[in-house]
Amino acid sequence: MIFTLYRGPGAFNDDCVLYLDTKPGGFTSTALFSDNGDGGRTAISGLNGGNGSRTVAIFSPGFGADYAISIQNNFIGVYELVAGGNNSLNYLFGQAQSGNNLAPSYSITMTAAQLSQIHLVAGDATFYVEGSLISTTAYRSNETFGPSVTVPGDSSGNAGFSNQQTFQGPLTDMMIPEPGTAAVLGLGLAGLLCFRRRN
Repeated sequence: MIFTLYRGPGAFNDDCVLYLDTKPGGFTSTALFSDNGDGGRTAISGLNGGNGSRTVAIFSPGFGADYAISIQNNFIGVYELVAGGNNSLNYLFGQAQSGNNLAPSYSITMTAAQLSQIHLVAGDATFYVEGSLISTTAYRSNETFGPSVTVPGDSSGNAGFSNQQTFQGPLTDMMIPEPGTAAVLGLGLAGLLCFRRRN
């Protein structure tokens, strides 16, 4: 399967984190993640270990996050979600990107074995997605996949470094196509991947 995300207008200078609900159970928020092992893990966690600030994403009722995809302009990484500190989020696999923050799209090709690592099987798997635009220093934007309410931390209406974002429902349920069919899962990111990096 090829998973492709399309950049909206403006440069992609932040991290887009997609949380995946693929199996029963899972996390109801990001409050238990404290991983600052690298920029992608910091974005998934929402914790800035340097200044101690935390911005929590609260998932919608019935949504339990099991995995996360961290999309940066030079790398896409897929992680199993685990509560804990540095390097606790279990890196599963990833793929280098162009490194250009003006690239029109960002893609990762997932093999059948990789899909099974995140509890997905072609032709027999529906999963749910919620996502947030957040910097690799854990400054959270108000732009999301799936409807949400953001408690603003500054005049721009973003959660910033210390406020929360509450999802009202998943972006959508998605079906993994049968092998041999069009196996491209595309998510339009118009207006989502254009927010400036915050420090």
